[in-house]
Amino acid sequence: MYTKDKSLRVMVQQWLLASPQTPVRVIRFERMAVDHRRYVEVEAMRPQGPIALIFFRHDDHTWCVVPQRVERPAMRAAFN
Repeated sequence: MYTKDKSLRVMVQQWLLASPQTPVRVIRFERMAVDHRRYVEVEAMRPQGPIALIFFRHDDHTWCVVPQRVERPAMRAAFN
C-alpha cells in the first residue's frame, strides 16, 4: 500500500474502515525501547469484537503497519 504523504488518520480510516458506526480509539502511543521510534496502537469496535492495529512511524515521516528495519553496525574487510 502506498503511504507517502498520508496522515495517521487517513491510514487508520483505510485499514480499520472507521465510520460513525465503527468507533476507533487510540489505545497506546509510545516509543520503542530499542530505537525510540514512535508507534501507535488503535482499536476499532466491531459487532464481532474489537480489532487492533499498530502503526509505526518511519524516518520518512510515514506511518506503516510494518516497523522500519533497524540499521545495524557492519564491518567489512578490504582485500587487496
